Amino acid sequence: MPMEAVHALAVRTAELMDNPWDARALPKGRPAERWSTFGPDQAGWVEFTVDQDAEVIRIYAVLWAG
Repeated sequence: MPMEAVHALAVRTAELMDNPWDARALPKGRPAERWSTFGPDQAGWVEFTVDQDAEVIRIYAVLWAG
């Protein structure tokens, strides 16, 4: 993954750590399963789960198409 993608993912991750609900729910019927785009032209995709009690997000999938 190019450095611009790594930087963009880091920026979006920091934003999501402050407000994880600022991402869309995956269509699995589980609201804690979320996704968001990131980077220039929204060329990246990240999927994660929100653990509200632990105040943690767990990223489990990243795609960079840029």
